[in-house]
Amino acid sequence: MVANERIHAINELKIGRVMAAHQPHLLPWLGYLHKVMAADVFVVVDHVQYERQNYQNRNRVLTRSGPQWIVAPVHQVSRAELIAEKRINNQKDGRTTWGQKAFRTLECAYGKAAFFDRYAPGLEEILT
Repeated sequence: MVANERIHAINELKIGRVMAAHQPHLLPWLGYLHKVMAADVFVVVDHVQYERQNYQNRNRVLTRSGPQWIVAPVHQVSRAELIAEKRINNQKDGRTTWGQKAFRTLECAYGKAAFFDRYAPGLEEILT
């Protein structure tokens, strides 16, 4: 958010608007999405230090064999990097990329769920 947008957001808050902020997560949970929807202004807090072993690059998916972690491999330049500076390493590992594997995992776990077909193309485009 640039300075003018911040000033505009602050002015809107003065007249009774709801503002929410959160760090970005891989596959945000339902409460995160509710927070986004309930706010008039939502700020993605990506100017703070990236935390390893957190939900910024991983999440658990419920599969037939139980919970399974989906972990996005990130390029490690420095431990002091900000979230906004991180990049996913989506290089091919054999014949597939991390994003393709992650999408297949989600498709196997939730492919028969209501509305999966509606959102699958967009999710696949983002991940791959």
